Amino acid sequence: MADAYLQRRADAVTTDGSRGRFASTPVPMTEAAAENLAGDLTALQHTGRALEKVNGGYGRADVSVTPVESSVSGDTATLVATEDARLYYPNPQEGTPAYEEYSSPHTLTFTRSAEGWRLAGDQAQTETSSLRPITQIAQIAQIAQIPSITQITGPIGGRGGTPVAVVVTTTNAVMGQQTKQLDPYQGRFTLV
Repeated sequence: MADAYLQRRADAVTTDGSRGRFASTPVPMTEAAAENLAGDLTALQHTGRALEKVNGGYGRADVSVTPVESSVSGDTATLVATEDARLYYPNPQEGTPAYEEYSSPHTLTFTRSAEGWRLAGDQAQTETSSLRPITQIAQIAQIAQIPSITQITGPIGGRGGTPVAVVVTTTNAVMGQQTKQLDPYQGRFTLV
């Protein structure tokens, strides 16, 4: 169940997933978890479409989940697990990576109902000082607010090819053209 849920999130940023075509299996969820996932998938799909316009986005995603610890108390189960994912570029050029990968710890909770176990919640364990995976909504919420990415310049600075910042120029009917800088270590945009 955890595998299918995290695969669905990763699929949402791929070219098929950003159009609502999911290869992954639906996951039984509580009503609240389903509502949260629906909002997250909308933001993830928006991000997938924006990335596709800019650089081709991601062609597919492969996710595996490794259980670390689990417990059951009455009708509630908790699973601490590590998500390992690869987001494959659709047409990588020779000499460039074929995929982007990340590893992210999660604490997933499940509740038992008459129909069986259902996913009730997911808490990704991300450190504020690290770059969050593209599938983590804290980062995506900021990206999803960009209505139209017109230019990406970067990376800027960094040692040995490690980006310090990426500059994104956006066009918005209300705000006009804005240039923002994404700090990959903080996962947030600032106006420049």
